[in-house]
Amino acid sequence: MKKLLVLMTVSIVVLGTSCKKKGCTDPLAVNYSTEAKKDDASCTYESTFSVWWSEAGSTFLVNDNATTLYLHVDGALQGSAATNVFMTGGNFDCGAGLIESTFDLGLNTSKIISYVIKDQTDFTYSSGSYTLDANCNKLELVF
Repeated sequence: MKKLLVLMTVSIVVLGTSCKKKGCTDPLAVNYSTEAKKDDASCTYESTFSVWWSEAGSTFLVNDNATTLYLHVDGALQGSAATNVFMTGGNFDCGAGLIESTFDLGLNTSKIISYVIKDQTDFTYSSGSYTLDANCNKLELVF
């Protein structure tokens, strides 16, 4: 009888722990699962890169005869925006920036990109490297 009780207890413990649902447990991941209890290294990430400028930046650009700014990342055009449009602060949700692009990071939580921001005459206003982290990244252009 004692052996049966021990066997039943061991069976319950083994079955109880082996039934944990596997999946992505990182809430920053695109495929995050609230049901997953054990991480299976399947998390995938993306990052949104938002470029914006203030009213003072807009005034500077318009006075400099720039009508449109173009964002290039790693040599590829990502988007553009009119320079007479501006934002009043950097406290905004991704999806509301002046020029935005979303990047697939795969299984990585960050990626280093090279960006160039040019106007309609191909004049470069800003360029550099930027480390994208999973989710939202904001770059304010200051002139």
